[in-house]
Amino acid sequence: MAFAGTQIDLVNLALNLCGSNVPVTDAGDGLIANTPDQTVEAMTAKAWYPITVGALLEAHPWSFAAKIATLALASDGDGEIWGNTYDNAFVYPADCQRLRGFIKDPQHVTGTYAGSLDFSSQAHGLQRSLWTYEVKTHAGAKVIFTNVPAADADMEYTKLTLDPAEFSDRFAEALAYKMAASMSVPLAVSDGKSNRALAMYEMCLRQAKADNSNEQRPRNQRDGSYVTRRLGV
Repeated sequence: MAFAGTQIDLVNLALNLCGSNVPVTDAGDGLIANTPDQTVEAMTAKAWYPITVGALLEAHPWSFAAKIATLALASDGDGEIWGNTYDNAFVYPADCQRLRGFIKDPQHVTGTYAGSLDFSSQAHGLQRSLWTYEVKTHAGAKVIFTNVPAADADMEYTKLTLDPAEFSDRFAEALAYKMAASMSVPLAVSDGKSNRALAMYEMCLRQAKADNSNEQRPRNQRDGSYVTRRLGV
């Protein structure tokens, strides 16, 4: 089920788990960034909430945070020093927390790009495209270098969301325990409570991952172009 609370609710739950009896005040919109409190608890929660959410989003391909978007072309490589290695550079999505992979496999797009296949990924049962890519900074901007044609640059990624309404209950539970463990030092929480919060976080995270994985049916692994050529298909 989706979590029914706000950012303030999650923060106060985390504070309770680490033994604090000083809750954070809701300004009316449920956002931790807008609380009027100037307490150590409020300032600590403001700092740790976005960091902790981001870290948890990167820990697993959560279905609630999945997004597919067509990438914007930044450069086609003409006259670029990297043009001998990659065909295109695409703009890194502004709301991306972690890339998951391109949707279309090389053998299902226009042209032949067998050299772009990452067979090590195929051997490990990667469920998404086998296109290789690199994320780097170019001309002062974060871009994705790849040989994917611009017409087929559909990327699946984990979007950054700080809205608890999108979280599952299991994810929210793991988040609360992780925040409790992270805030224990600045809030001078006892080692016992801190260690318990960390242990509970690890247990809740495993359960959240398992529950989320059960909601997703893996796609059948497509054969690479080498295999299809050998089979004559």
